Amino acid sequence: MPDHPLQLVINDMASTLGIAELKLDSLGTCSVVHDKEFTISVIAPPLHDFVYIAAPIGTLSPGNSETQIRLALALNYMLLETGGAAIGLNENDEQLILTARYRAETITGQQLATHLHDLAVSAVHIREKFSTEISADTAIAPDQRLNDLNSDFIFG
Repeated sequence: MPDHPLQLVINDMASTLGIAELKLDSLGTCSVVHDKEFTISVIAPPLHDFVYIAAPIGTLSPGNSETQIRLALALNYMLLETGGAAIGLNENDEQLILTARYRAETITGQQLATHLHDLAVSAVHIREKFSTEISADTAIAPDQRLNDLNSDFIFG
């Protein structure tokens, strides 16, 4: 019996993505790397009704965060540009994060793999929007935390 109620779903998702093994930690999180560009986290808090997937868009640039936040809000409008996910701000590190949530009790590994792929596609689209719609000197900074990962799980 797995330690976490969603570990079997994570195993199925990993298999679908071609990952040999992927384990939720004690907090119910695990991560995969998309195309060696950015990390997508799966967050399944124990005893919680939802599983979340999240991808960093980038860090707000000092002096131009209002423009960047306005663009994030415009992209969030009706969730059309985000593929149904929402862009939020992690105030601890000024990261814009693209997040989606799904009911934990009904999700399958195949569905989670599909949602992970769709979130990655949306994150790439949004990152491109930021780089083209905001001039280079005020563009959002890429997520530098990718270099600190101890993950060999790459898909895309």
